[in-house]
Amino acid sequence: MHQPQSLTIYPLSETQKSRWLQYQLKPESAGESNTPFCARVRGLTPDRLEEALNLLVRRHPMLRAAFEIHQGELAYRILEDVSVRVTVVDVGAESDEALRHRVVRDCERAFDVTRPPLLAAYWYVRAGQDPVMLIFCEHLAVDGWSYWVVLDELGFVLAGEPLEALPPQDFAHYVQWQQKWLEGPVAQAQRRHWQEVLSGELPVLQFPVGKRGAKGSQVIDPVVPESLARRLNDLADRQGSGLFAIMLSAYQVLLHRYSGLDDIIIGSSLPGRTRSKWGRVVGEFVNSVALRCQIDGALTIREHIRHTQKLIRQGIENQKYPFAKVLESLGVARNPEVSPVFQAMMTFQNTRMEGGLDKLWVAENDEEAVSWGGGELRRFPYPLIGDSSVAFTLDVLVIGDRMRCPFRFDTAQVDEALMQQMIRHYFTLLEAFADDDSQTVGELQLLSPAEREQVLNGFNATARDFPREALIHQLFEAQAARTPDAPAVEHKGVTLSYHELNCRANRLARHLRVQGVQAGEFVALCAQRSLDMVVGLLAILKAGGAYIPLDTAYPEDRLAYILGDSQPLLILADDAGQAILEPLQLATRLINLERQGEAWAALSADAPACLHLNSSDLAYVIYTSGSTGHPKGVMIEHRSLVNYVLDAIRWFELTPSDRVLQQNSLNFDLSLEEMLPALLSGACLVLATELFGSAPLSEHRKLGLSFVHMTAAHWHTLVGQWSDAPLQALQYLQGVRLVNVTGDALSAQKVRAWESIRPESTGLINTYGPTEATVSCTATRLAGEPEGVNVTIGKPFANTCMYILDGKLQPVPIGVSGELYIAGVQVGRGYLNRSELTAERFISDPFSADPQARLYKTGDLGRWLPASPLIWNVSTDKFRI
Repeated sequence: MHQPQSLTIYPLSETQKSRWLQYQLKPESAGESNTPFCARVRGLTPDRLEEALNLLVRRHPMLRAAFEIHQGELAYRILEDVSVRVTVVDVGAESDEALRHRVVRDCERAFDVTRPPLLAAYWYVRAGQDPVMLIFCEHLAVDGWSYWVVLDELGFVLAGEPLEALPPQDFAHYVQWQQKWLEGPVAQAQRRHWQEVLSGELPVLQFPVGKRGAKGSQVIDPVVPESLARRLNDLADRQGSGLFAIMLSAYQVLLHRYSGLDDIIIGSSLPGRTRSKWGRVVGEFVNSVALRCQIDGALTIREHIRHTQKLIRQGIENQKYPFAKVLESLGVARNPEVSPVFQAMMTFQNTRMEGGLDKLWVAENDEEAVSWGGGELRRFPYPLIGDSSVAFTLDVLVIGDRMRCPFRFDTAQVDEALMQQMIRHYFTLLEAFADDDSQTVGELQLLSPAEREQVLNGFNATARDFPREALIHQLFEAQAARTPDAPAVEHKGVTLSYHELNCRANRLARHLRVQGVQAGEFVALCAQRSLDMVVGLLAILKAGGAYIPLDTAYPEDRLAYILGDSQPLLILADDAGQAILEPLQLATRLINLERQGEAWAALSADAPACLHLNSSDLAYVIYTSGSTGHPKGVMIEHRSLVNYVLDAIRWFELTPSDRVLQQNSLNFDLSLEEMLPALLSGACLVLATELFGSAPLSEHRKLGLSFVHMTAAHWHTLVGQWSDAPLQALQYLQGVRLVNVTGDALSAQKVRAWESIRPESTGLINTYGPTEATVSCTATRLAGEPEGVNVTIGKPFANTCMYILDGKLQPVPIGVSGELYIAGVQVGRGYLNRSELTAERFISDPFSADPQARLYKTGDLGRWLPASPLIWNVSTDKFRI
């Protein structure tokens, strides 16, 4: 065979150029791309191995290639005087686990590609055990196909068998042919094909986030059970499609379910050896292709596999055009952190090695021996490594009627526990494919019965007894009877005891009854923060009405819309409220809480009877703004509010010794979170004159607060300010045992900052809940968050269920994002006068035996963590948050 001279300069193939550039962008990736082989050895010696390897180094020029930049261009020379030495290491009694770590360290050693050979070997001597052999190659010289060629030939050389002559064309001839081919019409047609396939916006797979580690490649290496492999082969025979299409089809569905994307692009490495004359040539011929599909849930598995088979055929037909050139034609910028075009790959290898070495990859156990090179090899279960240019790769290895499916993933992007789960679900899909290929893709279930039970019921084991028939004001009355003299509400130095507050509300309620208020009637409340505001709210409830809050800061057109839509029987207002409403020239009767008190001052202070009022009647209607259109009135019943308040008292650990700040608008249901749990637990409600953290310290200290509720925006602002002035945090939080934050996702960075500035005695609780599910429906106590982890919204409230579902209303796996749906007693009645929107957002609950049960479709995205707390990712309705 003609040997190139060392003075001759050869250009790189397009794939080699791309890999060289990858090495420059990510130098650590060089070692990760090595192609290793490792096994326990019997009947061979390191000297025989070294002799055989050197014969292959002399035989294959690319193993002697020295890469360099020549006159500004990437190039390589073939050196003549090159040899490889087997490094012998005595590891003594080192355990298998320790040796596996040693093997990984050794085979991740980056080659100096300017100094061949580009092949290395280690021989680990073990006390009382068979030695272990490690061989690995630089990917610039040895691609996956070449790897099998080298191992195949090595076995023949060790066994003393002759090798067939290599073809006259070597890798340098291939590169010369490739450069000429790229100038021709076929190459241009293939370029246009890939431009069309990859036109438009390219999807980006977002992988579930877990406990990510440092960047590195890890492999989980399951064997496909023989019975499943046999059934998949039978399916391939029936379909006439081949196993590649079946395995890829299941992989597409898996990524679709885990990412929520219908547009899925998977990269695949094809041999690039489109001519038989390159079959025994060692070099980097391999080329990546992008297989893009649209997942259609209405297709049967059979139809989906046929579509995938067509994609594979098109990929094979157009595999000659270098992927690096495709990126150039698309104008895709290279990013060392995010793989362009696709973030997941699949390789498919149906090996037919002449020496039978391939059987080692599917050996059932570590004692199963394979004859090779005049000796015996046994599996050494070392952690496989390989090219990790994408987040994860599925390598399907088919050997006869047996299969192995190593999943290789980047530990900085994919959590190992979630990867294990994905593998289980991949096998679940394969089982479903083999069982019945007439099922539709949309019908396929990922979750096992146990997993489904866990996410539907295990994480929602929230059943708790509560007084289902009670009315919210009755619970206040019971508290007033228990602690009549205790302070109930305080404002600007004036305090009402529970008895005084109850009596004032009872008198006003009786007056409202005289004015015609009864069960189901709406009464609007437009008042600034004051004792009258609290009295008015309780009086409306006691009279049997449902209150409709009107914020005095709202613009006139919004107030007019709310009043026009709700048509309240009466309006309760203070002077400020009346002044705001008068320009609207309303026909609705208005009662001034500040000026007309004589009208009910002489009425009985006993609670009016709850005639014809029950727990399914409305307690309030709060108007919330959607992302578009008019505000919508959310209707909440007494039973929902009672359940919420009683469990909120439990979550907040409220006692009569607490002093709770009330600072938020009545039109935000956080005001209910401030008021009702406090008044139903015997605490004292302190009405704010200024937002928490803004009053002078001398005034702030007079309040003596123990519990504060804040919006996320308010809390984020304070944490930012206090981070620069930590003494202020200690001063304003003195005596505050708990802060509740709600209304939007919390910043993990701000939670960590909070931990560094808060007093040790001040806790933090995070609550979540749309208005449509009665104030809050999940909660969690926070005590610092690990780096890189989103802030959890916790666990469901009592008698409330949180479901994370896909577009088919099926539960998604743990860790996978889906839409949050809320079920249980806290789900509201719907939207006032908006029957179509109510039907759209409040749907039948498919997981309940009660035909009347409903789910509320939040529009928010979330996911379960393994230990069951919820993570709230984002919202599709930003204004509602």
